[in-house]
Amino acid sequence: MTETSIQSAATVIVTIGKEVISEVTMRVTYIYSLLAALRAGSYAAAAPLLHLETGSAVGKQVHKLGKHCGARLVAIKDGRLQLTPAGEELLPHLLQIVAADAAIKALRVARRSSGMPANA
Repeated sequence: MTETSIQSAATVIVTIGKEVISEVTMRVTYIYSLLAALRAGSYAAAAPLLHLETGSAVGKQVHKLGKHCGARLVAIKDGRLQLTPAGEELLPHLLQIVAADAAIKALRVARRSSGMPANA
């Protein structure tokens, strides 16, 4: 392996790493959108809670999450947004992801408040 190919490999690894982190971050955001929409009862009511302009933006995120999970997660029943059977089945797993995200954020805050650098 030449030096150039080593540098190229490192660049590819970094690029792949950034893409994976970006995808994971997006999907966690989509989970928060789903939970807010369920709590609020509609995409439109959830939009201000999520600091999004429209209910359509919330709906798109929830749709992308469902597409990623391979199932339709919500349906409108009696005028309110509710989980489908597939959504009910996936909810405990989605909540575990949210709990892990919250734990990571708490650790980051604790590190900052202790004066420890974020990358140490």
